[in-house]
Amino acid sequence: MLPTLLLLLLSWPSFSLNLPAPPLSDPDEPARVEAPRNEAPAPRVRARRIGLHPRPSYRPNDPTRPTVCLIHGINSTSGSFVHLAPLLEREGYGVVLYDYPYNQELSRTIPAFVASLRAFREQHQDARPWSILSHSMGALLARSYVEGPHYADDVASLILIGPPNAGSALAPAQDMIQMLEALRSSIDPEGRTLMVLGERIGAAAKDLAPGSPFLDRLARNRPREGVPYYILAGDVGFLNKEIRQTIESRYRQIQRRSRFLGGLAGLALRNLPDVLDVLTEGTGDGAVAVASTRLEGATEHVVIPVNHVELIRGPIFYPDPGPVACQPFVSRWLAESLPIPTLAEAEAAPPAVDATVAVGGDGS
Repeated sequence: MLPTLLLLLLSWPSFSLNLPAPPLSDPDEPARVEAPRNEAPAPRVRARRIGLHPRPSYRPNDPTRPTVCLIHGINSTSGSFVHLAPLLEREGYGVVLYDYPYNQELSRTIPAFVASLRAFREQHQDARPWSILSHSMGALLARSYVEGPHYADDVASLILIGPPNAGSALAPAQDMIQMLEALRSSIDPEGRTLMVLGERIGAAAKDLAPGSPFLDRLARNRPREGVPYYILAGDVGFLNKEIRQTIESRYRQIQRRSRFLGGLAGLALRNLPDVLDVLTEGTGDGAVAVASTRLEGATEHVVIPVNHVELIRGPIFYPDPGPVACQPFVSRWLAESLPIPTLAEAEAAPPAVDATVAVGGDGS
C-alpha cells in the first residue's frame, strides 16, 4: 500500500517535476562500490573479524600517543574511516578500530562491544583513558557503554558524528525512501544516493526507529559526569526545500480529492514530515535529522553543511583522499579532552606498563 500511495503522489495530474533516469544498477556493499568510468576505483575494504583491531599507531600506555577508538555506523565497516584515521595518526594519536555486525539487535551488539573493549584493554594492559569517536549508529554503542553499569572510568571524551540519538525516521520507512529517491535534487549531481545507507540493515531498523523501546531506555540515561560529549551534525540532505514543498502539496491534494484515499494516505504517510526532515537540506543530513542528533547535557553541538557520509568522508561516496569535514572539530575536541603531552610532561609522567601490540586493522 505505501509504495502505491507514494506513486500517486508522484504521478498525480499536473505533477511536473523532471525525474532523473534511474540508475542502471544498485550500489553494492560499501566496501565494493564501483567508481564511475574514467575514475580511479574506490579503495577496497578488506573483510574484518568482529572486534577491536589496533592500527600500527596504537601504543598502549604511551603518554605521548593517546588512543582514539573509532566505531563505524550502520551498513558500514571500520573502512569508513580510511581518510580520517591517518589524519588522527599524523596529529600524534594511536588508533584502534571496532567492527561489529550492524544488522542485528543493539541489545546483542552493545554487550559484545563492552566485552570486546574490556578484553582488549586487559590483553594489552592498557590503563590510560581513550577517546571514543563514533559515526552514526556507532554513537549508540559508545553512549550505552559510557552511560551503562559496566563503565570502567576509561573514556576521556565521546565524539559523536551524525548520531541518531533520537533515532532516524528512515529506519522504518524504506518503502517511502525508494520512492522519494526519485526526487533527489541537484545537490547530488553524480546520482549518488544516501538511501544506500538504509539497505540491508535488518533487525537494527527496529531499534533505530524513533520511540523504540531501545531508544526510550537510552533516553532515560544522563551523560556520564566527567566525560565531555561533543556532537557534530550535518544538514545537507538530497532533497531541496522546493522539492519538499512539492511532495507535501501532492499529499494535500490526495487528501482533498478523495476522502477514502486521503484517509489511507494519512495513515500510511503519518510520519512523512519526519522522513522529509531527514532528507531535506537544512533539517537533515540525508540519514539523520539534525534534531535527532541533539542530546541534553552535551558539551558542544555543531552543525555544518555536509551530508551524513561526507561528515567523515566515507569512501562509499568519497573514495579519493580530500578534506575530511569533521577533522577540524575532532582535532579541537581531542586537544581539549585528550591532549598530547610535551616531551617534558611525558618524562615526568609515571612509567607506562610494558605491553606488546599485535599490529593489524589498518582501516583501508
